Amino acid sequence: METDLFYVYRCFIIPTSHQYNIYDNKLSKENLFNQEIIRLSNSNKTVFQYWKNRHIIFFDQIGNDRLFTFRYAKPIVRTKKVEGDQAIHEIIDAELKTVKVIIDIKWQYFLVEKNTREFNNREQVINAWESYLSQRLRFHGYTIKISELPEKKDFWEFVSKHENINRLSLSFNAPNILFGNMETREALKQIKNDCNNDEVSIMLKSRENMLVISEKIGKYVDYISDVGGKYLIAAKSSGKTYILKSHEAIKTMRMPKSFDSHAKDKLINIIDELHKDDKGR
Repeated sequence: METDLFYVYRCFIIPTSHQYNIYDNKLSKENLFNQEIIRLSNSNKTVFQYWKNRHIIFFDQIGNDRLFTFRYAKPIVRTKKVEGDQAIHEIIDAELKTVKVIIDIKWQYFLVEKNTREFNNREQVINAWESYLSQRLRFHGYTIKISELPEKKDFWEFVSKHENINRLSLSFNAPNILFGNMETREALKQIKNDCNNDEVSIMLKSRENMLVISEKIGKYVDYISDVGGKYLIAAKSSGKTYILKSHEAIKTMRMPKSFDSHAKDKLINIIDELHKDDKGR
């Protein structure tokens, strides 16, 4: 079976305030998000503006009632020089660059195809989707954050390889009731209740390059790996600085190119296994 490689993200539906719209008191934030994804699929083609540029979402196909496949597209406009009868002329040449996006509305996974021929910068895709979905849900009192899920094994490989660690930066998403270890989640929930924030960042430094990565810190990295967020770890050795960023260690999975009945079931199993693995950590 032919497959494509996808980067793994997770969608977060974050309240913009403690208040809620009186028209939405019967719908959970997950239901509101699901309705928007289903609406996108029914529209077949959706055009929106982001940073004064035109972006397009094409509905591609459906895996079942929880998996939706889209083609995100952005027109790339270039000026080309062409030969004329007596001079060189410049003409405008526009081309659509596309990338496949799969959304699982059961667990809010957001999968972005690795397609370097079309999009070298996957963050552009993420930012555009975040902007569009946030615009749609803002009336209901929510915003959308799509966060990468980094592999924790890459982090621990870095720690085991480098002794002279001098810096660790951690950024946590606002808590999600379904994921992450209880201790970290409760701490983030308390901060969220007090400050109405959607992200918490901490920085640990050691001027002597003797930062200790304890088991307690390891739980924070596990949380980021399960729920989403970012980390950066740096070490110095022999006058050189070594850095690992979470976006360099993002989780990936292979997905079937076509969606026959067998491929749909396999895709569901892959996502469910990932979710089970995340919750079990």
